[in-house]
Amino acid sequence: MKAISIDKYAKIYFAIVVIFLLKQYADGLWLFQFNNIVFKYPSIDNTYWLLYLLQIPQLIASKKSSLFIFDLALLFSCICNLIFINRVWLARIFSFLFFIYFICVNSFSGHHSHMLVGILLSNFIFCFRSINTQFKLQEMLRYYLLFLMTSAAFWKIGRGNLSDVPHFSNILFNQHIYELIAYKNNIHKHIINYLIAHPLLSYGLYLAATVCEFVFIIGFFTKKYDRYLILAFILFFSMDYILMDLNFVELSVLLLTFIPLKKNNS
Repeated sequence: MKAISIDKYAKIYFAIVVIFLLKQYADGLWLFQFNNIVFKYPSIDNTYWLLYLLQIPQLIASKKSSLFIFDLALLFSCICNLIFINRVWLARIFSFLFFIYFICVNSFSGHHSHMLVGILLSNFIFCFRSINTQFKLQEMLRYYLLFLMTSAAFWKIGRGNLSDVPHFSNILFNQHIYELIAYKNNIHKHIINYLIAHPLLSYGLYLAATVCEFVFIIGFFTKKYDRYLILAFILFFSMDYILMDLNFVELSVLLLTFIPLKKNNS
């Protein structure tokens, strides 16, 4: 795969992040879209508790206007990074704001989602001036993605899921139980019903998904097949969305780590 400059990499990255932020708005996940934030859920995460001890989420949530201003500042800082490439101070501002957003949106919604982790970690690449540091951080994130996918395969294997033929049929039933009992007649419901009724076919899909995750182990030893790993990633999460109704599109930003960076910025 052809190497690109860090400037081009940054343009692609921040353009994608702007789209994802607008998607968050469409999904009703900007902070000002949370009505009457009464309960906040820091769970047992020390990072969340630290920010709550510093009163940062409480300050942002104190007024509707402050929530709206914060959301606009987050989007504006991302757009600035897209326009003014290689401004480390702008990248640091956006990284800090996104970190606060990550904590707030998870605690305000009462669910600690990991979908935005790819953006949260990728931001650090642009917070340093040294090309070598940026290169090393991108490499680290590439290995993080490889670990993410490979460990998921080992988790399935270690739990003995592959020896349980009806396992995926049962997962589909539990995941779509409300859709199945609702009076809604559509093609998706027919597909899910068919897969539940045919556990051997469901098992084949589950086995294929595990293989799709496991092949990422190749990336630990060579970058020769990175373009095929990108296809495996897209295939896996596309089927995950179709069959499980799980949307992890924000994690796709980590696919950029498969694009090699030039050691110089020419």
